[in-house]
Amino acid sequence: MHPYSDALNAMQDLLSRLGEQRWRSWIAQDVDEWESHRSVRHHLSAYGGMGSFNDIAFEDVWLGTLFDDLKSACYYFAHHPTGKPDIRALESSMGSDGFTLSGWRCLACGYGVVSHRDIDYFIARRVIRQRILAEAEHTRLQEFVGSAVRSRPSDAALTSAKVADWATRSGLHIRQSKDWLRPCPSCGSDDTAVYRWLLVDEGGHRFVPSHDNLPLQTRAA
Repeated sequence: MHPYSDALNAMQDLLSRLGEQRWRSWIAQDVDEWESHRSVRHHLSAYGGMGSFNDIAFEDVWLGTLFDDLKSACYYFAHHPTGKPDIRALESSMGSDGFTLSGWRCLACGYGVVSHRDIDYFIARRVIRQRILAEAEHTRLQEFVGSAVRSRPSDAALTSAKVADWATRSGLHIRQSKDWLRPCPSCGSDDTAVYRWLLVDEGGHRFVPSHDNLPLQTRAA
C-alpha cells in the first residue's frame, strides 16, 4: 500500500468512528479518485478557507490530537503519495506547535497554573506524534487508528502523575478548572494571560517559560 492510501484509509476510519459523516464522505471520494485516477487534487482542495478540513475540532483530547496529526500526515503524503515514507521530512512538515505545556500566568506577580486537561494535551501531543511517525514509516496508520480508538496509546515515561509532579516542582499550580485565570488568586490582579512552558531535562525534568510569552512585570520565577 502507498503511504497516501494508508493515510487516507486511516482518516476515513477515524472520521467514521468519530461520527463525522460529511468529511468521511469527502475522504471516501479522495480514496476513489486516487484509486481510479491517481489524483490528489480533491483531497488538497479540502485545506484552507472557512469551513475547511482545518476547522474541524473534537472535544476529546486524545482523539482530537490523533485527528490533527493524521490530518498533517494526509496533507504531507498527498504531496508525496507513492515514494518510501521520509519520516524526517514528515516530522518537519508537522512542526512543533503545541509541544509546550499551556496554562495561565499572572503577569503582575508570576503566579502560574495549569489544568489537568492542559497536562493531558501535553502528553497526547507527544505520544500521538511519536506513534504516527513510527506507524507511517511502515504504512500502518490504518491499523494504528483502529487500536488507538479502542485503547488510548500510552508511554510509561510520560504519565499524568509525572508531568503534574514536574509542573509542581517548577513552581506551577495544578487546578481542575480550565477557565480564565482572572483575577489572580495570589495577588488579585486582572493582568493575566495564556502562558506556555517548555520541558527541559537538565539534571531533572522541569518546565521553563517559552520565549514567545508576554513579559512579566516583575522578576517572579
